[in-house]
Amino acid sequence: MLRNKQPGSRNAILIAGSVMVLYLGALISFGYIGQLRLLNSLHEQEQLLVEKQAAAIAHFLSEQQQILDQVGKSPEVKAFLAARGLGRNLEQEGRSLTGAFAQVLESNVRHGRRVFDGIALVASNGHVLLEVAGTRVNDAQQTYSVRVPSLTGEMAVRRGPAGVQLTFTSRIEHDAQPIAYLIADVDAEMMLNPFLRITGSRRGRHQTAVLDAQDRIVASGGTPDWMGQFRAAAEHTTRFASMTISGSDLRVLELPHAARDHGFLTSPMFLGALAVMALPLLGGVIYLLRLNYRNLVLKTRVEATAQQRATLRKQNERLQSEIDKRLESEQKLAHQANYDQLTGLPNRNLALDRLAQAIKWAKRDGRGVLTMFLDLDRFKQVNDSLGHAAGDELLREAAQRLESSVRDSDTVSRLGGDEFLLICPEISGQADWEQLAQQLLKTLSAPFYIGDHEFFVGASIGIAVYPEG
Repeated sequence: MLRNKQPGSRNAILIAGSVMVLYLGALISFGYIGQLRLLNSLHEQEQLLVEKQAAAIAHFLSEQQQILDQVGKSPEVKAFLAARGLGRNLEQEGRSLTGAFAQVLESNVRHGRRVFDGIALVASNGHVLLEVAGTRVNDAQQTYSVRVPSLTGEMAVRRGPAGVQLTFTSRIEHDAQPIAYLIADVDAEMMLNPFLRITGSRRGRHQTAVLDAQDRIVASGGTPDWMGQFRAAAEHTTRFASMTISGSDLRVLELPHAARDHGFLTSPMFLGALAVMALPLLGGVIYLLRLNYRNLVLKTRVEATAQQRATLRKQNERLQSEIDKRLESEQKLAHQANYDQLTGLPNRNLALDRLAQAIKWAKRDGRGVLTMFLDLDRFKQVNDSLGHAAGDELLREAAQRLESSVRDSDTVSRLGGDEFLLICPEISGQADWEQLAQQLLKTLSAPFYIGDHEFFVGASIGIAVYPEG
């Protein structure tokens, strides 16, 4: 027995071990796939942030170019160039143009400071005609050709002792020939750094910079030693979030954050932690399966009981529905058996039953019962002349008149055809029933209106009184 039990236990252990290995392998595989998807998701998030920054900077640059183009079309610039072309004294026009330039410098503000460091009007030969830089005005004739880009209207990057400058140029033409240029400088670091600090939900941990076509830094978002960090990041990853700024040769580049590539969720330690955590989880699942097996019988019984109750409830509902239908059918049959279908009055059977009841009460109380038999005159003529539909309408109208002429305790019934029976219990004397008979004859003698026809029918009445009759 012991020898037979050991191989069985060994097989069970091997099976359990194989299942656990497969389970852990699947867990680690899913963890690895999850890490890849997480990395892709983080990279997409960083790419969206870079695209947002590039779009904001592109809009800013386009806006500055438009402002400079509008200045070039201003009346002050046109007046200054016209006076210069005529050889006039430029003092008055120079003051007006200087005021216009100063107003543009003061009104164009971003991030709490002026955008343009200065605006200069340069002749087509490269000499400065008028320059306004902050509070400094220089109208001396000096060379400025080095600042005129080869393709006017495009933004150029200029590097100097004062730092990186973005130079905007607007060409002023006359007869399709350039006669002057408007040139404005923008401090790249001061103006572009605030756009690079748009960090979304990563709490300012993104490190972005604007690079030119030669991959030189134009603005780095205030990050010191950006290129050194770029080289260090390039040793660990080849995926950088990058986006070209529309309308320029610049691009926005973001360094991948170290926490993205070397954080706990994306490290091998995370997979090892998953494997360790899987062991007690597997034991708990086995324990829960054992509990579930023990409760399976009870659960089956509960479900069977619930199903029986549901079946019984449906049967009760079906039975109640059948009972309701039968009661409704019985009530309908009882009404058809005791009431006239045409007039709704009690028929012969119900009238005779009520007459028998009235006689019993009269015997007990010593009272009388009056019965009147009414037959409509000339009813056959209405049927023959206008048809049965008109005769039915006449009978309904006559029934309504009779019911409205008697007491609530009296019974008006239709025996058949044009014959009606009136039962009046507790009649007082001959004067009362004679008065009632006269009233009924008067009511039925009034004209009947059927369609466009008028009929005078009248009635014959036979009277019997209990106990004399």
